[in-house]
Amino acid sequence: TSSAPALLHRRTRSPIVVVTLHRVGRFRYRLEILDVIRFEKTEDKDADVLAITTRINQALEKTLRLYPEQWLWSHRRRLWCHYLQYASANGLAGQGLVVGLHSVECGHY
Repeated sequence: TSSAPALLHRRTRSPIVVVTLHRVGRFRYRLEILDVIRFEKTEDKDADVLAITTRINQALEKTLRLYPEQWLWSHRRRLWCHYLQYASANGLAGQGLVVGLHSVECGHY
């Protein structure tokens, strides 16, 4: 995950609006605001960036779990499925660190 949004937010104090657009019908889409992030800067830049990035990932993870069929896989799913299985087995899924798409069949590429 890119740290650029967190760094820009920390520098400019402009809010980050995390949104999703998902299909609800033929030629019909719904825009949802998942989170509006206004983070108070601290002296620990790395901790701030991690906290902001984690919050962004948690919001995106929520929508990816709700609409996994609408996710565009632009990478090799086989490797991603192994990563999801590892994350699930080690208690990492659902913490904003991993986008846990366990409802997606990993056997089909």
